[in-house]
Amino acid sequence: MLAKQKTGYWVAGLSAGLYGYLFYFLARTDSWSLTITYTLLFGGYLLLVKNSRWQSLRWLLAVSLALRLLPFFALPALSDDFYRFIWDGRLWAAGINPFAGLPGTFLHNPALAGKGVTQELYHLLNSPTHYTVYPPVPQYINWLAARLFPQSIVYTVYLLRTFTLVADMAGIGLMVLLLKKYTGKPYRVSLYAFNPLVVIELTGNLHHEALMIAFIMGFLYFGTQNKTAASALMLALAVASKLLPLMFLPFILLRHPQRLKFLGVFSLGSLLLFLPLSEASFFVGMQDSLTLYYQKFEFNAGLYYLLREIGYWVYGYNAIALIGKVMFAGSMVLIIALSVVLAKKKAGFPVAFTLLYLVFALMALILHPWYIVLLVALAPFTPFKFALVWSYFIFFTYLGYNTAGFTENYVVVGIEFAALFIALIYDLRYYAGSSFTLNEAP
Repeated sequence: MLAKQKTGYWVAGLSAGLYGYLFYFLARTDSWSLTITYTLLFGGYLLLVKNSRWQSLRWLLAVSLALRLLPFFALPALSDDFYRFIWDGRLWAAGINPFAGLPGTFLHNPALAGKGVTQELYHLLNSPTHYTVYPPVPQYINWLAARLFPQSIVYTVYLLRTFTLVADMAGIGLMVLLLKKYTGKPYRVSLYAFNPLVVIELTGNLHHEALMIAFIMGFLYFGTQNKTAASALMLALAVASKLLPLMFLPFILLRHPQRLKFLGVFSLGSLLLFLPLSEASFFVGMQDSLTLYYQKFEFNAGLYYLLREIGYWVYGYNAIALIGKVMFAGSMVLIIALSVVLAKKKAGFPVAFTLLYLVFALMALILHPWYIVLLVALAPFTPFKFALVWSYFIFFTYLGYNTAGFTENYVVVGIEFAALFIALIYDLRYYAGSSFTLNEAP
């Protein structure tokens, strides 16, 4: 046992070195180095997971925290979304709703330039021709960062990373409490805590899934305590961090023993959270975002790419506007129908959330690597392994970056989805005979 514990120390140390290289020295256009580094990190992850049952819970949490502290002083290495976070925060700190207009609307304004809304920052945005897509909770954090550091990108990143780190560790802590109570295997938290996609995309690249996951774990935890109001408020906070958990609401209401109370608290909490941003421009911006995700942009969309080829054959052009509407409507119908089926079968919440989110992911026209981190967070509570397989292959969509910009590699996408469907077939066959559903959860 002592030898196995020492192996864990060595693997954790080597992984830390690889993370340091990735966060501080590796350029996202260096495809070979990126491939080798991430593959080694994922190999280390598998060894750490295998070794985790021999380690103390304190050790697991300490290593989780240490890995997340490594990128603290680095600007995000692989994603430049954080510049939009800063832009939104500075606008709101200047008294302008982040949804009030496109970024170009606020250029050439000396008063705003004095508050950090500058042309230099504008040219760092990756989507300046579109409205912001970030809901209230991240915007509150962006606002605070802008108030404290109106001219410093570096210090703003430090503050944003602090919030992300705290949220991620809070989520891990809640996972441990849930795993202790319902599986007796708290070491399974390592499936999430040590996953390199999680470490890179959350504390590394500052994506808001850390906030969403923490609040979803809060929803599950308070639900197991039969605290309906607190559980509903956690879901409202999750939706106000990332709108996606709204897809779980039909299943929750079908399964919840106090659905009216839950819905009331959730609705009131959501209203209060969204109220500061709720003016006409907010709804215009959200509509623009929906159009962006289902009628204009396409990225790493396996099923859509197949339909797009059929569209070329039938119409002679990219019928994204039509196909996007069909896929959006189809995903909503499938999610509601699956919610009814899962509720009738009394599926546990983690299993149900996993399957519902999988439907969304497969029907999406845009699927960035960080979009599947929630599936990794749910993996410790289910028998499914597909999210872990996916967390390896989806990372390589970053290989499209080059010195000229970005060109999507369809071979990478094909390999990714082939691996995913092989893992799904295995999982669904295994799950048919499994009782590991966490049915006791809220």
